[in-house]
Amino acid sequence: MKRIFLDHAAGRENPNSMHQEGRAARAALDSCRQTIATYIGASPDQIFFAPSASLVNYFLLSEFNNVAASAIEHQSILHHPHVRTLLPVDGLGRASLPNSFSEDFVKSPARTTTYIPDGTERFARRAVLSDAQRMRSSAETGSEEKDVRKLASVALANHEIGTIQDLATIKKSYPSIPLHTDASAAFTKIPIDVEKLGVDFLTLSGAKLGVPGVAALYAKSPSQKLYNFPCGTPIIPAISALDKFLKTEVDLPKLYNLKLRPLRDHLSSRITKEIPNTTRNGDPKHSLPNVLNVSFAGAEGESILLMLDEQGIAVSTGSACALGQPSHVIQAITGDPVASHNSVRFSLNPATTKADIDYTADRLVEIIQKLREMSTL
Repeated sequence: MKRIFLDHAAGRENPNSMHQEGRAARAALDSCRQTIATYIGASPDQIFFAPSASLVNYFLLSEFNNVAASAIEHQSILHHPHVRTLLPVDGLGRASLPNSFSEDFVKSPARTTTYIPDGTERFARRAVLSDAQRMRSSAETGSEEKDVRKLASVALANHEIGTIQDLATIKKSYPSIPLHTDASAAFTKIPIDVEKLGVDFLTLSGAKLGVPGVAALYAKSPSQKLYNFPCGTPIIPAISALDKFLKTEVDLPKLYNLKLRPLRDHLSSRITKEIPNTTRNGDPKHSLPNVLNVSFAGAEGESILLMLDEQGIAVSTGSACALGQPSHVIQAITGDPVASHNSVRFSLNPATTKADIDYTADRLVEIIQKLREMSTL
């Protein structure tokens, strides 16, 4: 029988529609929800979709009014107006323990002083607050937050330097505070088990896997509000593509560890041996297997990027979402504004070969030498 579709006002792939096309869309949605849940050790009813990880982070943090985030989080978290406290990190990018959360944040009553860093200082490497930072209290503003909803947000693995955080220990140290992690950089790169991590919320992204238009939120205890997550009609083609990708690429964390970690380490070794005055950023022992971030003294990161691009090699100087701004992550772990200008991130995927790595290292040696000869840094 010929199908006549007269529900174009809703859209053909609207999973909320009750007709055949809507039911097919709902089936695709449920299939991907099950696939993601299996991947991270969750239940399907704990998974919610959105068009991007940045939107997931924004809407989740909006449900809380007193958020503490590590100083090296993604911009979608650090720029959120409800982030009141920055958690310090050490030189490897690890959230400092056991004093990750200030006493102010953990024990403060409803009438609390919150700390809102200046725009120029919010990424600085400091314990949480300083006299130079602006302080705003409920008493000063004449208002009192009777319903203080706290949240801590620490990425499972940093998107620029690859450092993996010990979230389980953080949660054990502060069990009463809901813990969110943005696992966009870590998803499929390392094994993820939400129960072992102890997180209450987790963000993941399809865009990092080459499937734009879909992201997801894991919520340990879903509320009715989350079932009405304000991100519009799910993008079924993107969700179906993510489902297919995850079902086709079996055991990606194992592949990344066995194939890409040696390639990443080979590139790191060549840079260290053949280019003097370089610094590897991040934790070399506990990091994503496909990310390498290096600072090159006397060479500007953007110049390195452009000269490698001319040689057919694509790298970055930080998060693409930063739109070319100096890396707040490097500045946070080093305390050195100059270092944030001369760092380069190399990130690999399963298509990367040893020949690719050696070609990159060869060109890099030539480029750094040339730039240092011209440098004023």
